[in-house]
Amino acid sequence: MKMRFYSFILAFALAFGGFGVFHGQAQVATRQHVVQPGETLYRISKQYGVTVEEILRHNTGIEGSTVKVGQTLQIPTPLPAAAVRQLGATTDYKVKRKETIWGIAHAHGLTVEELVLANPEMREPGYALKRGSVIRIPSVIGPAPKAGTDAVTGKTGTASGATASAPVTTVQPSASNVTPTVKVAVMLPFVGNSGVKERCIEYYRGFLMAVDSVKRLGQSVEVYAFDTPAGESLASALSRAKAAGVQAVVGPFYGDHITQVGAFAAQNGIKAFVPFTSKAVDVYSNTNLCLLNAPEAEKWQAVLDLYCDLFPKDSRLVVLRTTKGNEKAFTDYMSQQLRAKGHSVVSLWASSTDEQYLSALAADKRNVLLPDASDPSTLDELVPTLTRLTQAHPERLMSLMGYPDWQTYISGHLKSFFALNTYIYTNFYYDSYSPAVKRFERDYRAWFHAELMPIYPRMALLGFDNGLHILQGLARYGEAFSTQRLPAVPYQSAMHFVRAGAKGGIINNHIWFVHYRPDGHIEKIEEK
Repeated sequence: MKMRFYSFILAFALAFGGFGVFHGQAQVATRQHVVQPGETLYRISKQYGVTVEEILRHNTGIEGSTVKVGQTLQIPTPLPAAAVRQLGATTDYKVKRKETIWGIAHAHGLTVEELVLANPEMREPGYALKRGSVIRIPSVIGPAPKAGTDAVTGKTGTASGATASAPVTTVQPSASNVTPTVKVAVMLPFVGNSGVKERCIEYYRGFLMAVDSVKRLGQSVEVYAFDTPAGESLASALSRAKAAGVQAVVGPFYGDHITQVGAFAAQNGIKAFVPFTSKAVDVYSNTNLCLLNAPEAEKWQAVLDLYCDLFPKDSRLVVLRTTKGNEKAFTDYMSQQLRAKGHSVVSLWASSTDEQYLSALAADKRNVLLPDASDPSTLDELVPTLTRLTQAHPERLMSLMGYPDWQTYISGHLKSFFALNTYIYTNFYYDSYSPAVKRFERDYRAWFHAELMPIYPRMALLGFDNGLHILQGLARYGEAFSTQRLPAVPYQSAMHFVRAGAKGGIINNHIWFVHYRPDGHIEKIEEK
């Protein structure tokens, strides 16, 4: 497989001891507005016919969503109502020398915002238009028809007792090659006092924000929400979903519910997307089931494939054994598979002396040190030893390899991760310093008057990434959903689907290696 860098982020500058980002935002016309007493961002947005998110995008100095009297805001100039258009299918365009985003948009009869909508990577930090790069040029369908009512509020909008609510959002389709209306049922436990409920509500809110994004591209979507408490039958909810004509179910949460939804999906020829658990074994026998979180076997295979591309046979895997060993099954798998492929693999105790480490480390190879435990105490004990060895023996090339959980330890180990040239394998990456993520979090606060839960992964970002991929995939690809190649840049969780056996469904086995480079940069590496 070919490996490529998905994104490159300047996250830490050791020389300056602080954080920084590159900005690559497209330029659009703006006007100035001086905040008057009693004015809010919402009122100002309505006055000028733009969204709060658009104002925030052009005023990065605003803290949260609060403005001060006398503050000068840059207000983006919207298109006149008669000029608002829909964007249909896209065609590829190769960038020529000295071309600009504005020039390309103008040459194709587009606004900058319309071009950026079709190429969301242009909003990513560090983006630069380069000669020879390929971008997407959307076709213009014409004046947009009047959109339907957007009923999204800070409440979940679910109906208790497993009954359906009214559609959350209904908008118009954008082109004949797009499914006229995508109808999706979301079945999660929304009521109660458990942490499960809180996670599911936040996930659902992120999903609704994805609905809004798809709506802005002109796709018609209807979402039906069902509360599915533990221990209750889903017969009533599934009957109502069938009557509504849904094409997909997102959820549920509990194992016995997954079996019911999987059977329903198979009987009715629709997709069932399970967002949380990786242990739904029905995926190996049900072609209509889709796991958004891969089981260990598929996840480990993806890690192995990426490892082999990143670290060829002239490297050595050094497994560090511990008394905890909560990841021993994974390190055993990596050791066995790499030896079978001809890689050099050794092991020693993490508590070994410096002399024992030097004896195990190859003098002429890159040494990748992988502990068999992912808990914070193991990392705390390991870092001083490896730091000392790295400083005393720079000729021994060493890289530390770790686990998704290590992202939660960043505050105490970020400098060490850089110094130890660390690679963390993960199916999600939360970058709190990304301008795109910051914008999303501001939008979430403005929509729901709440903060994201401080857990990993962030549930709202997961719901958004899942929603965008599911909704656009169903709209454009239908039954060939898993083959989609959409221009959606994930905030936290990407998707790449593989078939779960000859008679099974599909599994998202996407893996990143998050690399903390010694020069103070962070890069996400994936296989393509």
